[in-house]
Amino acid sequence: MGVKYYTQFLVAESNAAGPCEYSGVIEVTRQTERMMGLREIERLLARNFDIDAKAVTVLHWSRLH
Repeated sequence: MGVKYYTQFLVAESNAAGPCEYSGVIEVTRQTERMMGLREIERLLARNFDIDAKAVTVLHWSRLH
């Protein structure tokens, strides 16, 4: 079973007039005993969007129980 996080983040897309905003629950299925850091969340989101991690800015995130 994974760890769930609520996230709100921006994705800077080169073909868009401005960043696109997303929010929702993500589930991290890897085993981890500690809460993920901000940069780890940004890298994870970027990998899922197949974009560079520098294009992702996390506005809010929190672990769900």
